[in-house]
Amino acid sequence: MSKKKKFLFRISIGLNILLVAIVAWGIIKINFVKEQVFITEVQSNLVELEGLIAHQSVDHWSEPNLVTTELGDVLNGIWLGMTTGEQLGTLSKSDKEILEHLYSKLSQYPNDELYSL
Repeated sequence: MSKKKKFLFRISIGLNILLVAIVAWGIIKINFVKEQVFITEVQSNLVELEGLIAHQSVDHWSEPNLVTTELGDVLNGIWLGMTTGEQLGTLSKSDKEILEHLYSKLSQYPNDELYSL
């Protein structure tokens, strides 16, 4: 092989390694964003809803509108999680079915989102 071909081969290898690193970095960032959406918009809202229900139950439902507002936030978070996961292509069929089932069950209860339409 001539010196020119060896040089071009080395440049090609270097560029391919750089390209693989950029693609891997992009995949890592996409997965991080997906996880953050699910943690902040779904999981934390569900935990807060659970806490509000427990508090209102003990407090004889003195402010039930807090629960309905939080339920609306949970439904919005689930919808955002499903939409984001589908658009990123990172939502598995099983996860999608679970989220759709959860959304369906929770949307049967009254929430502020239904009243704002």
